[in-house]
Amino acid sequence: MTRPATLVLVFALVIAGCSGTSNGGPTAADTATSSVTEVERTPTPGEDTVGPPTPAKTYTPTKTPTPAETETPALVKNPWAEEPIIVAVDGPSDSPVNYTGAVRRAVEYWRENDHTDLEYRPTFVVKPSATTAHVVIRFVTSIENCGESTANETIGCAPILDDEDGAASPEIVRVQKGLTNRSTYRTVRHELGHVLGLEHREGPDDVMSPTDVVHDRVVRVNFVFETTANAEQRDTRRQARHAFEYYSDGAEGFMEEDVSFAIIQSQEDADVTISVERDGGRSSAEVRNGRMIITIQGIATDHRGWHIGYWLGFYFGAETVDELPPAFDDPNADSRQQWW
Repeated sequence: MTRPATLVLVFALVIAGCSGTSNGGPTAADTATSSVTEVERTPTPGEDTVGPPTPAKTYTPTKTPTPAETETPALVKNPWAEEPIIVAVDGPSDSPVNYTGAVRRAVEYWRENDHTDLEYRPTFVVKPSATTAHVVIRFVTSIENCGESTANETIGCAPILDDEDGAASPEIVRVQKGLTNRSTYRTVRHELGHVLGLEHREGPDDVMSPTDVVHDRVVRVNFVFETTANAEQRDTRRQARHAFEYYSDGAEGFMEEDVSFAIIQSQEDADVTISVERDGGRSSAEVRNGRMIITIQGIATDHRGWHIGYWLGFYFGAETVDELPPAFDDPNADSRQQWW
């Protein structure tokens, strides 16, 4: 059976002071033709990435195959009747969100977890730029329609497939752009569950539950360099990325929200400006018109990431040094070269 399933966002809180909810009535999740998942999002004015994967589990058939069965392996029993299943990624390459990484982690999740509710067990292979694919994960600005969904805003749409009916090549999975790395991963993982035949409330509750929380906060960062040396600018950005990843990963429990970072050219549009100067031997930060200006003066390149991360802690709400996340709560710690 093939039918669309949607992942839907319901505005629950707007930090500008307005709040609202969905109408609370029956949703298309109760119909026979589509599934609707209502999720909450905390939008803001403006990579939580999943940790290292655990070793993949080996799928073992429940019975010893007979000679006749070995001619048609059980793993080929899927809507395409062939393996591997190629998954392509159709999304912007210049986004701060790692779309390909999110798809790879979602595929790895279903590969590693032996869920008994799955309709079939294919071998997914992610080939982001594949011109011929069985599944395309397409990241779009908005999803205008998906089955019979009438929810406030749809952020994901996927077909529900099983091993008895054929599938198109490619089957298209649509996911809304603009979410953070963590929320993008969770949405793709959910939609792949539908591709694997799962309805809502089937399989793992934390993945296929009708409710979830997604975030779309992206902190826009602009760099200003006094030096014109390309190598120094490149190495400074590389150091800064370690700080960005630390906070995107939760900063060891410090972060209460999910964020991603975008490097932009416009200082006027930036939330954080990092100004790098030649002399001084110090770092500082100040807030001007709601924008944080982090100034790095005369600090060795391989120490700059620590200083950037230190001041970002105050940007994200710390009021004293003691409130900073563990990597930065001791200004005298000798961990500035490779603190990550």
